Amino acid sequence: MNNKHQPPCSSCFILRVSGSSCLILRVSGSSCLILRVSGSSCLILRVSGSSCLILRVSGSSCLILRVSGSSCLILRVSGSSCLILRVSGSSCLILRVSGSSCLILRVSGSSCLILRVSGSSCLILRVSGSSCLILRVSGSSCLILRVSGSSCLILRVSGSSCLILRVSGSSCLILRVSGSSCLILRVSGSSCLILRVSGSSCLILRVSGSSCLILRVSGSSCFILRVSGSSCFILQVSETKLRSRLQSPLALSATCDVTCSRHKSCVLPMEARCCGD
Repeated sequence: MNNKHQPPCSSCFILRVSGSSCLILRVSGSSCLILRVSGSSCLILRVSGSSCLILRVSGSSCLILRVSGSSCLILRVSGSSCLILRVSGSSCLILRVSGSSCLILRVSGSSCLILRVSGSSCLILRVSGSSCLILRVSGSSCLILRVSGSSCLILRVSGSSCLILRVSGSSCLILRVSGSSCLILRVSGSSCLILRVSGSSCLILRVSGSSCLILRVSGSSCFILRVSGSSCFILQVSETKLRSRLQSPLALSATCDVTCSRHKSCVLPMEARCCGD
């Protein structure tokens, strides 16, 4: 063998055991192992204090790589591929299983996950202590987002969309189900609900311990208001339903007391008769 093609102080070892062959190679203080077992091949490589493993088992291939204290894994099992990568203390995983792909990424103490399962895709992202999730399952998409201690959820299921949002300790929900939309909003300890169901819209609002309901059902509108422990009920349906709904003296009394004392006027004819306007 020509000496100029031989690395100095390098050794080679070829081993054949029970029909399988192995090659152990050491080049310039670094060691390499090529191993073939039962028709499968493996490579273990160490270069300048860093280690690498390429493994092929039963027609599937795997790569484990460690470079300068960081570790990487590329794995292929039964036609599916996986990558686990660690770079400078941060870890990343790209995984493909049965034609589906997944990515788990961790960068500088923050973690991210992109997952694709059976044609559906998912993303879980954590950035600087905040977490985010984008999920797509069976053609539907979902987003869960957490930013600086606040959480957000955007959800789409079977063509319907939902948003749950939490910002600075306040929570919000926008929900769309089967073509109908809903909003639940909580701001600074107060809660609000906007609901639309089958073409009808509803609003439930709570502000500073007081509650309000605006309801629209089948083209009719309703407003229920509660302010500082006092209750108001304003209902607009049809004239027949209006008379039948406002027969309770207690309901009329509460409505008239609050409406007349606070607003100096009554909204509906029956309230006007009750309040004496």
